[in-house]
Amino acid sequence: MTFHTNNEVICRLPESQKCWGHFTSPVETVSTANSRELPQILGWLQRSLDNGFYVAGFISYEASTVFDSAYSVKSCPDFPLIWFSAFSSPPTTVDFTNPSEISFPALKMNTSFAQYEKSIKKIKKYIYDGDIYQTNFSFRAHTLTEIPGKNLFINLMNNHPVPYGAFVDTGKFQIISVSPELFLESKDSTLYSLPMKGTAPRNNNPEIDKKIPDKLSSDSKNRAENLMILDMVRNDLGKICIPGTISVDPLFRVDKYNTVYQMVSGVTGKCPANTPIYDILAATFPAASITGAPKIRAMEIINELESSARKTYTGSIGCFYPNGDFCLNVAIRTLLMTENSCEIGIGSAIVADSDSQKEWEECLLKKDFFK
Repeated sequence: MTFHTNNEVICRLPESQKCWGHFTSPVETVSTANSRELPQILGWLQRSLDNGFYVAGFISYEASTVFDSAYSVKSCPDFPLIWFSAFSSPPTTVDFTNPSEISFPALKMNTSFAQYEKSIKKIKKYIYDGDIYQTNFSFRAHTLTEIPGKNLFINLMNNHPVPYGAFVDTGKFQIISVSPELFLESKDSTLYSLPMKGTAPRNNNPEIDKKIPDKLSSDSKNRAENLMILDMVRNDLGKICIPGTISVDPLFRVDKYNTVYQMVSGVTGKCPANTPIYDILAATFPAASITGAPKIRAMEIINELESSARKTYTGSIGCFYPNGDFCLNVAIRTLLMTENSCEIGIGSAIVADSDSQKEWEECLLKKDFFK
């Protein structure tokens, strides 16, 4: 477990704030790549909040096994499973205007379509055999760049406005998340999750483009994907929320972004007062939308077929307030920058009637935020 300072975090604040916050000058920062130390850090996080501090940072996908030993993930001994800073003062607001001009380098995929298609065929065989109903399968893309991370984040947030973007500078590496998806938010002990499943590309023809949301929200395949994940989130919140308090709203809403339309559904539930952060994460992490159904078996298949650890990608970035409110994103559309290299995770949900070519095209579409 390491302690360090001189870092910063920008992330969406809890809904009561309705804006992004810039956290700087931490009083303490804690991280670990050792799963046995992660409960200690979550205990530190809880004590920091109880003592009136604000806390911001990230949890990697590979931290999942700490919350449930049945989960399967790849070994990632050189990257933090968890990284959080404590701040004595509330964050300042963020201005995303006037981004610097940037020339985006090309991305190189770490897999070919032939390799990708082979994995999709294996996943569909697992589905036909009854192992799973759906799994989120992903791969990585890489590039070299000397663009300063913070400049890149501000530029991306201008080009592709999203509700749950985040930036973390640890001093050793930087994380840029242009995420449209909410993992979990808490206000006055009420938890809210907005899982995202269902993607359609925008069209340059306005007449065609305006018809896409209705087509997406009524598409049987995308509705089935969305509903499966929605039920998983209801089940996860049911582990921690007061019985009878869980409700769904919205259902099959389609949100518009610069390059895609995304379908979302929302789940709300009331937690008992003063429920520990550890208990909330143990019930819900990792997000259902980036694993599959059922979660344990889907994660086993992800571990079998994906060629590398996900790290921050599909984990979560966000902040906690001392009054108990917090906001955590699903870290998709997320870059990891180390020295002059950049890694991006890309994935999609695979179901029984998924077409390998169409899924590949959807993945390539999702990387288009990087421009």
